[in-house]
Amino acid sequence: RLQGVTVMAYQKDADGNPVLWDASVAEQANPLVTGEDGVYQWFTPMGDWLVMAEKPGYYQGSSMGDPEAVDGWLPVPPPQMNVNIGMRSNSAPSVSDVQFSGKEIRVLFSQYMDIAALENNSSFVSVSKNGSPVPVEFRFADREVSPKDDSVWYGRILYVTPAEGYDFYGDTSLTVSGDFMNYAGTALGSSYVSETLTISQIPGSLSHSYPNRLVTDVGDQTDIAVLLLDTNGDPIANKKVLASALFDLYEMPASAVTDENGRAVFEALSLRSGSDAFTFTCEDAAVTLNTFVNPISSVKPAKPTANLSDYDVVASGTQLILSCATEGAIIRYTLDDTCPCDDNALVYTGPIALSTDTFIRIAAWTEAGGYSERLNLHISVNTSALPVWDLSHDGVVDTADVSLLLTDILFKEAEASLDVNNDGDTGPLDAIALMTGGFFTDPEQVPDVFIAAAYDDSGRMMRLSTFDLRDTVSDADLDYLDSDCAPMADAFAYQPVN
Repeated sequence: RLQGVTVMAYQKDADGNPVLWDASVAEQANPLVTGEDGVYQWFTPMGDWLVMAEKPGYYQGSSMGDPEAVDGWLPVPPPQMNVNIGMRSNSAPSVSDVQFSGKEIRVLFSQYMDIAALENNSSFVSVSKNGSPVPVEFRFADREVSPKDDSVWYGRILYVTPAEGYDFYGDTSLTVSGDFMNYAGTALGSSYVSETLTISQIPGSLSHSYPNRLVTDVGDQTDIAVLLLDTNGDPIANKKVLASALFDLYEMPASAVTDENGRAVFEALSLRSGSDAFTFTCEDAAVTLNTFVNPISSVKPAKPTANLSDYDVVASGTQLILSCATEGAIIRYTLDDTCPCDDNALVYTGPIALSTDTFIRIAAWTEAGGYSERLNLHISVNTSALPVWDLSHDGVVDTADVSLLLTDILFKEAEASLDVNNDGDTGPLDAIALMTGGFFTDPEQVPDVFIAAAYDDSGRMMRLSTFDLRDTVSDADLDYLDSDCAPMADAFAYQPVN
């Protein structure tokens, strides 16, 4: 599909000549310029029609060869659907991009290539490892049948994998023969020979929380988070995801870029009732996700909202806060991927502390309106997130004492053998001094028991640890009690609080 093609509709006049149609009388535009999906359409009056297409770098195309054309003209009626125009490039194809996951190679061509040409001559694409050829297998991920001949197939995205019993583990390089031809029979001309390939991410899958159907209220704006993962299941950042709708029941941006967690967020505004379908596609990759959507007008309670977004990655202990704009609505949720639409669901009574990866399905209920549309959230918990610590003495949490910031330096018992406090000896005070950045260097200053409490950015307590030093007078071990976390062995840097 080609973007940026100028398409023009011509109507046959009384003398049999083509005349550019004035579409303004029908509140339409002519010419049109195709978008990312390559689609164009008009609602025309009766008559005989011709469509011409132009794009820099391509020969002019037309509808004259369409199977429904009569003497080169498309009669209306009947409605003329799928008037596909093949645009032939006037330049040679090329290799636009090569990505290597370590297990497979993804080759992106600038134009659609003739798949049969590669099937008939597999030497057009070859791979070597450590200077020796590797038997390979081919797969075009975006195979498309020719609109003119259903026995001919084309593709731009080629995946190359080692044949059974072989691998790409080593210095791997790719060669594409200059004789490999595109859909128009034009060869590359010059062979493409890569340097030694380096490992990068290859788009593998797209997903979101509404794979079957998304229902929204007319006039509401819904955020749809789409997750892009590579072929190894890891998120891909800074990649464009394209979005399109079958009809025009929604306003939605045509694209969004994934964040560090692989998430692209689309704001969809429902305009009127009906049925529509969204298609999400990773740019320059044969990774596509489809879902049906239905904007409706109803008396149901409002869809619940949350302080977190779909596919968020948060620290352990982060609280999920739910709310509903409908007064008196009861919020129910499930954690086992079942519908929150009956009395078996949990009733939301307050913030939910998250400690593990969670998929939560949420709905609001009122006696008059029944259940709302669902809010689905995938939340990942990053257990390695470093919290902020406050130190207090004698079992009393007092944030006005001393604030300790957790660093990424792990406290190791071996490090306690260093004479941190420069008293000519090593022992527990050195361990304490290392842990507290040198704050407790005088034995008289060391409390028998002190508490360290961890808070998130909003002030919610995430962790509470009690350190008991009464049994550590003669050795470098630290005994402590910890309320909800694994044994803590981290170094601290301290900062006095004014």
